Amino acid sequence: MITARMCRLILLIVGVALLVIALVGCAQFSAPSWPVDYIPILTDQFPDPAGDEIVPAGSYPSVDVTNLALGVFEDYLYIRVDYSAPIPTTAQDVAGIWPAPADSVMDHSFVLNLDVDAGPGFDIDVAFHCKLRYGEGYTIYILNTVIPASLDLLEGIGELGEGGSGFDFLLVRYDVSRLGSLFPRGATVSANFWSRAEDIDAEGGQPGDHEAIDPVGVGFWTIPN
Repeated sequence: MITARMCRLILLIVGVALLVIALVGCAQFSAPSWPVDYIPILTDQFPDPAGDEIVPAGSYPSVDVTNLALGVFEDYLYIRVDYSAPIPTTAQDVAGIWPAPADSVMDHSFVLNLDVDAGPGFDIDVAFHCKLRYGEGYTIYILNTVIPASLDLLEGIGELGEGGSGFDFLLVRYDVSRLGSLFPRGATVSANFWSRAEDIDAEGGQPGDHEAIDPVGVGFWTIPN
């Protein structure tokens, strides 16, 4: 027989359980959610001609950028890259041209490099990387050459929003709130952008050979406030 005291105890246990679930849910989703409509955020467009990727043999359209879009909203830099063809979901075997051997291409990446100090030449002060393995996971991170080594590789502050393997675009964002003078809002900086496909060796390692590259002419970019 269930007494009134037992009922109160059961209700107390259920209440505590619901509170714990609510708190865990808050912790899991504490990061800012993606905007419902990100198109207005991507204020700066850099179209790129189709078919201009640099490839040892033939073509590699999934690296061929057709448009690069940049924008800033609150603490995030947003980057959307559109390609001539979907990013593969499995390894791609490519024929070699002497002296380059045949390879198996498995990795897709891009990098946006910024030179923010307006000095002579182009020196990379901060670089926004995105790298994915066909059909598998991705890594989105920031590298810099200025702030202390403990912050040199800022992992866990980049997110994939849409696109990826099987799609002809990537939409990513980076938390730039910690970059300070490396990401000067309202300033005009020098910038370049590279799209790349990289091969893997027989053991699955990464020799770092670029089987296809497409540079996108950015030149100067005024970072939105």
